[in-house]
Amino acid sequence: LSHVPVIIVTARADDKDRLQGLQVGADAYLVKPFNRDELLIRVDRLLAQRQLLCEKYQSALKAGAVEGDDMSISNRQFINRFVSAVYSQMSHSASTDLETLASQMCMTSRTLSRKVAAITGDQPLMYINKLKLARAKSMMKADSTLSMADVAYRCGFEDPNYFSRIFKQIEGETPSAYKRRL
Repeated sequence: LSHVPVIIVTARADDKDRLQGLQVGADAYLVKPFNRDELLIRVDRLLAQRQLLCEKYQSALKAGAVEGDDMSISNRQFINRFVSAVYSQMSHSASTDLETLASQMCMTSRTLSRKVAAITGDQPLMYINKLKLARAKSMMKADSTLSMADVAYRCGFEDPNYFSRIFKQIEGETPSAYKRRL
C-alpha cells in the first residue's frame, strides 16, 4: 500500500505517538479534535503531490530513465521489478500478458493494475506499451537497418500495424517518421 496516502486521525496527542505514527509511514498526523479545513487541505496537498510525482516519473520514462529520484524506495523497487518482468516477458514471447506479469509479481492482476496506475498515472497496458516503445526507439537508434516489422516483433508486438498505431498515439508521429528524423 505504499502508493496510498495515509493520514492518521487520532486522540493521541503526545509527541512520542506523533513521531511513531510518522515513522511507520503516515503522510500526515492529525490530533482530535481536528480542523476540518486542515484535513481537506492535507488531502488536497497529498493528492497533488502524488500527481506531480506521477508526471515526473512519466517524463523520466520518456527520457529513457527507469528510476525516479522523487519516488519512494519501495515504489522504485516495485516499478523496477515490474519493468524487469515486462522486459523478460517481451524477450520470451510476442505478447505481454497482464495475468502472467501479476503472477510473476506475486499479486493479483487487479492489485497490480491499481498499484501501477497509482504510481505511474497510467493503466498497466498503456504503461507496458510505453516501455515497449522506449525499447523500440532505442533499437531504432542503435540499428537503422532494422525494418519496422522487426522492431515491432522484437519489442513484443504481434502486429506491426498495431505497433504503428500505438507509436503514433503515444509519440505523435509514425515509427517511420521517427526513424527518418533520427
